Amino acid sequence: MNKLCKQCGLEFKKNKDEANHDWISRKFCRRECYLKFRTIGPKSKICIICKNEYFRIKEITNLQWIQSKLCEIPCRIIYLKSINAGFKKGHPVYSKKGRFKKGIIPWNKDKVLVNPFLKRRQRMYSLHVYKKWRISVFVKDKKTCVHCGIRKVPLQADHIIPWSYIIFKNNIRTVKQAKMCLELWDVSNGRTLCIPCHKKTPTYGKSLKRYIIEVGQLVN
Repeated sequence: MNKLCKQCGLEFKKNKDEANHDWISRKFCRRECYLKFRTIGPKSKICIICKNEYFRIKEITNLQWIQSKLCEIPCRIIYLKSINAGFKKGHPVYSKKGRFKKGIIPWNKDKVLVNPFLKRRQRMYSLHVYKKWRISVFVKDKKTCVHCGIRKVPLQADHIIPWSYIIFKNNIRTVKQAKMCLELWDVSNGRTLCIPCHKKTPTYGKSLKRYIIEVGQLVN
């Protein structure tokens, strides 16, 4: 019995030395077709919504074509609506994930699970200003730990006056405000530390309230 290659569409026969279980699972006529399928993808696909066959467009990349499951914009709109609203059982997009029985209330309903401060902080770490500040701190200290003098190990750029305290003092609430704050990106407020020395510092992992109390005691 012959088979059709999933990539090129040509018929191919079973080899004499090929085992039965290998022939059952085989979908390509040769290794080149298998590699093309992995890197470029098949010539055509079947849409998960309308079940119609669709072909690749020249404008899209190889990765976009491999990940694509929908043929046209109407099918994409239906799929996006199904994620938000949900379809009844029997629909091709129906999924049991994230569904609850009647009368069961989810434990996380009306609860804020993500700390907004941590989310804002992660966005600030991805800024070009932060990356520039970090490199300039390493250059200032010649890529050596200020405390132990070790080199050629994973290093961290630490704020001497904590990051959270500067944000609290200047009342920074958005990423744009953080960009404009000069105190936050002051190179003299930065120091290079290795991970063990950074953990030994008094401000490492300390809460903002505790630091403010200590600062107030020092001032008094």
